[in-house]
Amino acid sequence: MNIGHDIQMEHAFNTFLNAKSIGDHFRCFHNVTLGQKNGKTLTIGNNVVVSCGASILGDCIIGDNVIIGAGCVVVKSVPANSTIIGNPAVIVKKEGIKTYELL
Repeated sequence: MNIGHDIQMEHAFNTFLNAKSIGDHFRCFHNVTLGQKNGKTLTIGNNVVVSCGASILGDCIIGDNVIIGAGCVVVKSVPANSTIIGNPAVIVKKEGIKTYELL
């Protein structure tokens, strides 16, 4: 696994990180799972925040400047400059504009 610089683990209790790579300025909170799905792992870009209890699974790419909300379940790629919430995950902000798009 390749890990960038300036990684911040806020209260990293029960956190499991298993990814191909994690970019620079990654920040995550407790109970986060970055894991495999069908033996494949994910790639995380730069400036990504993963909130409490979120799970990101499988062969997906999390773009740069993404915020993943608390409790969010992500199994598909997330475009850069997005904010996502929910289970199933929904894009609620993209390129600074409010939206509502299923992931």
